[in-house]
Amino acid sequence: MFAAPGPVRCSSWPPKLIRGVWLVGPLAIVAIAGLIARKSGYSILDVWFVAAVVVAVVARYVDASTFKGTTLWGEPASMAHVRAYSLKLFMTAAGAWGIAHWAP
Repeated sequence: MFAAPGPVRCSSWPPKLIRGVWLVGPLAIVAIAGLIARKSGYSILDVWFVAAVVVAVVARYVDASTFKGTTLWGEPASMAHVRAYSLKLFMTAAGAWGIAHWAP
């Protein structure tokens, strides 16, 4: 009835790189939040944190708009997918950043 999603094939390296950036971006954000939690106060890590969020969102936008990106299930990505990804990433990043700075 339902088929498992097949691998998404890209023909050249730029789409693969862009797709990898937005897929791995949340992991980088969590890793940076972990480093922020080890320090007291604000540091250059906060700048890297914000930069990682922005780069992940821009990569998702470029993937969907320029490289005819797909969802993880192989469906064509729309701007609605980009907005949903951005909103979820911003909310998760804000929570992670807040916890990293104010958790004991």
